[in-house]
Amino acid sequence: MTELASILAWGIATVADGDSREQADALVEGRPHYQRHPRWVGRDGQRQIMCWASGLRDHVDFASRVALLAQRAWSACRQAQLQQGMQPARAELILALPLVLGFHPDLRENFTAAAARLNFDGMTSVQLIFGEHAVGLAVFERAAAALTRGGARHVYIAAADTLVAPMILDMLAAKGELRDRHNPWNPVPSEAAVCMLIARPQDGWTGVSQHPCVMASASRIEDMFAEISEAACDDGDSLTEAARESLAQMPDVARIVSDASGCRWRAEELGRVTSALSVHVQDAPIFTAAQAVGDVGAATALLSVVMGLSAGPGGSLILASERSGSRRSAIVIPAARAGASGLSCGGAGLALG
Repeated sequence: MTELASILAWGIATVADGDSREQADALVEGRPHYQRHPRWVGRDGQRQIMCWASGLRDHVDFASRVALLAQRAWSACRQAQLQQGMQPARAELILALPLVLGFHPDLRENFTAAAARLNFDGMTSVQLIFGEHAVGLAVFERAAAALTRGGARHVYIAAADTLVAPMILDMLAAKGELRDRHNPWNPVPSEAAVCMLIARPQDGWTGVSQHPCVMASASRIEDMFAEISEAACDDGDSLTEAARESLAQMPDVARIVSDASGCRWRAEELGRVTSALSVHVQDAPIFTAAQAVGDVGAATALLSVVMGLSAGPGGSLILASERSGSRRSAIVIPAARAGASGLSCGGAGLALG
């Protein structure tokens, strides 16, 4: 059964300056916001290349830093509702967080305590889900279930992560995964949060053309231990299969928004996908948020959705992968296109296969 949901408002908190719209424009522009930290020295003896959000450069606690980012995006989403003439909704929050918070109960308790001290006005309850780059698209599935089968009228979805808290930088350094002159393929560590308000189609406050649309979500699981054969390179892989399923529902896309962030395996996977899907995406430019703001971990997929919505007319194919083997895709359609698409939903739609 196809499940639909309207995206009514969104807000983001990234390392770029300005309000949510200005930050989204910075993502599309692609100008790098990388800096060298004044005190953190990498293994190559140089000050570490990274990105950090305004006011958080010297904030050392990982859990509370994630909470602060989530609260900033939450506030921006609530402000977006006011700017559209809405009364900010009271609803459950489904929040995607980095795996390290899921693996370590003490860190998760620290996060919960930090979030409790912040203003999440309008949040009636919270569900937590943990993952990496693709977890934001999984949050959509859980939210759609809450709206259709759970009877909720509105749901907030969000994702937040930081890779620049000292604890995380230490972990990345120990694994040799920090960007430096000896490791130019490694991602630039960064941080971000995204929050969106979605609702059942009939509960949208405004017309179809006034809200964007996320549809044609698909997922696969990649065998991370399998050798990639020549046939697999020709046919694609699990991410290619997910993308094909999305494109079968909406074949006309103007661009690809990838989660590629500097890791060699992500770049190689993206190359295989675009080669296998050349008939569909031959002239489609490739965007990635990491070019502007670095690797934002668990916030990547939702930030890619925002980037797709902000990149101009035409659909955007969203691609995301995780080390666990999770592969997800979806198609984002801007507001004007949603109004002309013939989807039977008020506002925007999320169609989950």
